[in-house]
Amino acid sequence: MTQTDKIRIKVLNYSLSLEKVASYILGFILDIEDVNLSKSFGNTSNSLSFNQKVNLLLDYGAIEKNDKIKLDLAMSIRNQFMHNLKCETYQYAFNCLDGAENKIKNLYPDLFANEDNEINLEECTEKIFTDSFVILGSMKGGVERKIELLSSSSFNKKLVDSFKNNSKEKFEELLTEILNKELNFQNEEILVNRITKLFTEILVGSVEKISKTKEPLQ
Repeated sequence: MTQTDKIRIKVLNYSLSLEKVASYILGFILDIEDVNLSKSFGNTSNSLSFNQKVNLLLDYGAIEKNDKIKLDLAMSIRNQFMHNLKCETYQYAFNCLDGAENKIKNLYPDLFANEDNEINLEECTEKIFTDSFVILGSMKGGVERKIELLSSSSFNKKLVDSFKNNSKEKFEELLTEILNKELNFQNEEILVNRITKLFTEILVGSVEKISKTKEPLQ
């Protein structure tokens, strides 16, 4: 396997898992029972693009305009490696994206300490995908409203804070697995199962924490 192949696989793994998480977040907001069978968020030719999903998240307030800049840049890097056969290095990818290198330098100035700019851009790419996962897992806007709606009808208000804290912890675990290459995210079934498990753990863990408190549910 060439170095270029390794780069492509790494970027593909990041982007596939990022897009799947975006689908699950929207599925949660819209109360879609099975995201993978959804016409909008499944794997059919009619499914929404990542950009369309991001715009929906923006409309729902689940992300902010500044967040979208990072998400868009992450997927632009992905598109170069996936669709441009000449793209064999991070430097080439950024050269093809007008203004992208300056943007990422402004975002992560501390990551440009190495004399080899290829290493700098690789670290920045990993960082922007990591930040993108954190953005999607921030539980803002429509996600927060959905949690509050669920808590008001089924549990007391403490579930909201419990859900947010638990989701942050679980997303950090997923990030660690991705960065440490503990999961083969090229396998669609593995990816779907892991993210399904993530959301189940967040919900179940939140309810368990609340149930252990002495205060009754309201």
